[in-house]
Amino acid sequence: MNKKITNLSNAMNMAELTNGLYILTADIGGSLITAAVCNVTTNIIINKSLTHVEINSKGPAESILKSWQNAFDTALGQSGGQVSGLGMAMPDRLFTRMV
Repeated sequence: MNKKITNLSNAMNMAELTNGLYILTADIGGSLITAAVCNVTTNIIINKSLTHVEINSKGPAESILKSWQNAFDTALGQSGGQVSGLGMAMPDRLFTRMV
């Protein structure tokens, strides 16, 4: 799919976008990351995949990224399935610090 998507709600539904039923989701803050696998058709999180991992916000980028990886791996492992996409939310100031 090489379409340029300018407005997701007008372009296609989420299941068509991801070509699957599940995505990995993450809410990344300065001291905690929460990750889970979500069914994009029902918008329901798989409870056993819900994972919280502390982040050392004063640590080096490598340490922060390892915390992210730990959260992602745990959520995926607990879900028992495959995902076809990733959705992340984070404060702008956190992203610019990482880049």
